[in-house]
Amino acid sequence: MTWVNDKDVLQAEARVFDKSVKLKTKNSKLWLVGGKNFKELFATTLGHSIYIPSAWTSEQVRSVLVHECRHIKQFRMFGWLFGMGWWAPAGIPLFLLFYAAVPLPIGLAWIRYRLELDADSVFWKFALKNGVDKEIVHQRSMSFANTVFKYYGWPWPKPWIVWGFNRKFNKMLKSLSK
Repeated sequence: MTWVNDKDVLQAEARVFDKSVKLKTKNSKLWLVGGKNFKELFATTLGHSIYIPSAWTSEQVRSVLVHECRHIKQFRMFGWLFGMGWWAPAGIPLFLLFYAAVPLPIGLAWIRYRLELDADSVFWKFALKNGVDKEIVHQRSMSFANTVFKYYGWPWPKPWIVWGFNRKFNKMLKSLSK
């Protein structure tokens, strides 16, 4: 059974993290622009909409809600920078410019790396505060570091990505233990 059957429940769960979120399927052929993997393996956030592969299970969706809702907040931040205030879609052009092209689209896209690190670290904090074992959360962080390197246009050299994810994870553990 796919997540689409539980869409209303998942929508309500997502709204705990962001009231404006809208869950949508990635059914359009437009999503093939990024390739089959992009359409079928990854959730994508634009403005306040999270586009999710329709074949995903509800558990797969739940595993990315915190991360993707953080991207909505990032869109809002870019909306403020764009002079459009809180409205998340206003941040889309500036977010995409920085995410996709600054400073370089492949190899040294530090901002893309930082936005993904920030989004996933919000998930780690949520998971740790809700009793998930730190080793499991750390494994996810390392898995996602590899995903960022492999599928996100090699935004930064892999050893640097892994180092950055480890550093952020350890800093978070210290802050939560205080």
